[in-house]
Amino acid sequence: MNSNYALHEMLEFHEMAAFKTVCMTKTKTKTMQALVTDPELIQILQQDVQL
Repeated sequence: MNSNYALHEMLEFHEMAAFKTVCMTKTKTKTMQALVTDPELIQILQQDVQL
């Protein structure tokens, strides 16, 4: 751990990085819906986006 940063700063950074990861995953799931033809898989992807 870098001593130049306080613990709360490191935790905030981690929280922002986790949020961005979720956003990218959600965007990828939405994109995949346009490529999928299986109705059951489309439903699973839609549920994933809603959650």
